[in-house]
Amino acid sequence: MKTAEKTILVTGGAGFMGSDFVRYMKAEHSGTKLIVVDNLTYAGSIKNLASIDSISFYKADICNLGDMKEIFKNHDISCIVNFAAETHVDRSIADPSCFIKSNIEGTGVLLDVARTMWKDYSDKRFLQISTDEVYGALNERNPMTEDELLSPGNPYAASKASADLLALSYGNTYGIPVVITRSCNNYGPCQYPEKLIPLIIKKALNHEKLPIYGDGLQTREWMYVRDHSLAVKCAIDRGRCGNIYNITSSIRTYNIDLVKMVLQIMRELNNDNLISEELIDFVSDRPGHDKDYSMNSEKAANELKWEAKTQLHYGLLETIKWYIKLFENIR
Repeated sequence: MKTAEKTILVTGGAGFMGSDFVRYMKAEHSGTKLIVVDNLTYAGSIKNLASIDSISFYKADICNLGDMKEIFKNHDISCIVNFAAETHVDRSIADPSCFIKSNIEGTGVLLDVARTMWKDYSDKRFLQISTDEVYGALNERNPMTEDELLSPGNPYAASKASADLLALSYGNTYGIPVVITRSCNNYGPCQYPEKLIPLIIKKALNHEKLPIYGDGLQTREWMYVRDHSLAVKCAIDRGRCGNIYNITSSIRTYNIDLVKMVLQIMRELNNDNLISEELIDFVSDRPGHDKDYSMNSEKAANELKWEAKTQLHYGLLETIKWYIKLFENIR
């Protein structure tokens, strides 16, 4: 499916990853019409879309079937990109119910709207944005491929795995042209500061203690958000219906080493020796904390013709600059 002159519905489009995709599309593919839906809960902000012209925005909940159908009636939508989700693992441990509702029920509503409102599935696409967490911990195995059994280890991961399976079932049963992308950890501008990197930046600027779970030796793969936006575009254009694509930078690092890298860059940028590793505070590990994640993205390279381009140090530098400016402006 080619996106030129198509109309794409971007759910969760005022959030971190969704808004970057919207900015990328408007900058690089201006012929595509974008319909953005976001419920503007705590992690989504209309400010993330402030500099973007010529989009149609709806404040709406993807769980509301009537609202979603009304949006479809108003626009000739040929592609749905479902970024909308509750994503923070800690919050899912404290209250799984909103994750079940948004991530599973909301995805089901969107699939049902596609099933009933699209009269012809040719040249259509339903792109489900997922996560490496659906695979569970690596446990000494090789990096996860797309045909691994799912083994989610927390309520957030389980809700995303459920949504993936639901999307695939609609493809198999009704012929909905579903494509799923599973991404490693994204970082970059506009991420809500409950996530590791912006949280560390915010606290370090204020010389506050930096809480690190356990021994900090959990490993994650980190990808600059713009690389992910390019991958989503490639998945819309080239992804085969009914297929899953791992989207990863293969830049794998211990959490504690990532934090130390952020502190070093910040110390040099701000010429502030108080931004040091002495701020690190090891705290009790969270329940169900997966030790290691790693994915194999050869399928995305071969079929989508995509690979991550941004080196970790450069991406962190650009991210830190953005947050320093943001936090200084709101002090």
